Amino acid sequence: MEGAWREALDELSEADLAGLTPMAPSDVAAAASERFGPEVGAPVAGVATLSTPAVFSSAPVDPMSADEAWRNLETARAALRRKLSPRQRLVATVRSLRPRR
Repeated sequence: MEGAWREALDELSEADLAGLTPMAPSDVAAAASERFGPEVGAPVAGVATLSTPAVFSSAPVDPMSADEAWRNLETARAALRRKLSPRQRLVATVRSLRPRR
């Protein structure tokens, strides 16, 4: 589930929602909702809620919760693509090709 959360952060960052890494997961979801609407923010909140125990504790990962987190991520991705213009999607794609620091 940590992977789903990191992937959500990457997707939002590539869509030009910067400065997310130091934010609490609930704040990231709120920022996504504010910038892109609840169609993006709600599934990001779902990923955040499901991933928080895996990211911030040593609790065992429930496979059903992990599947749900990934489904939420796919929902957020699809909604984000609908929100971005063709030019913004191109820029996001180029950003995704940059080496990570």
